[in-house]
Amino acid sequence: VADAGRRRAAHGRMAGRRLLGAARSVFTAKEKGLTTRSHYLHFERRQTRWNDNDAFGHLNNTIYYAMMDDAVNMHLIQRGIGADYPRFVAESGCRYLRPISFPAAVDVGLRVAKLGTSSVTYEVGFFDGSEAAPGTEGPGEQAAAALGRFVHVYVTPQGAPSAIEESARTVLSELIGEGPA
Repeated sequence: VADAGRRRAAHGRMAGRRLLGAARSVFTAKEKGLTTRSHYLHFERRQTRWNDNDAFGHLNNTIYYAMMDDAVNMHLIQRGIGADYPRFVAESGCRYLRPISFPAAVDVGLRVAKLGTSSVTYEVGFFDGSEAAPGTEGPGEQAAAALGRFVHVYVTPQGAPSAIEESARTVLSELIGEGPA
C-alpha cells in the first residue's frame, strides 16, 4: 500500500511538470525579441485602478487579460473595425516577467505575428508607463513586465470561421513588421 501511494505521488509530480512544460510552449523561440518596446508597432495606454491589485500588491493576472482584450479591440474600433466584424478570442496566454502595481499606467504594445485567412495572432507587450520617457509612448529599450499572445478568429453571424474582410485586413496589416529600427 505504501509503494502504491509513493507511485501516485510521483505520478502527480510528473504530471505537474508536464503541465508546466506545456505552459512554456505558448511562446516561440524568438520570445527574447519580444521583451522591449521597440518590437511593438502600436501602443494603447491603460490606467490601473486600486482594485486591480491582488493580495500580493501587484496587478492580478486577470487584469492583464482584460487589458490585452481592451487594447486589441480599441485599436480595431478606432479604425472602423467594430461589432460589424464579428470575431472570437480563440486563444490567449500571458507570461509574467516582473510586477506592475497601482497606480501605474500600463502601455500595451501590439504587433501582428501572423495574419491568416480567418485568424490573426497578436503579440502583446505590457510596459510600466511610469518608466517610459516623459511625453512618449513610443519605442525604446524598456523591458516588458509581461508578454501576451492573443488570437482572434473572424466568424460569420452563425459563428463559423470566415475570411477576414479586406478593410479589416488592411488595418491588421499595419501591425505586421519587426518594429521601428
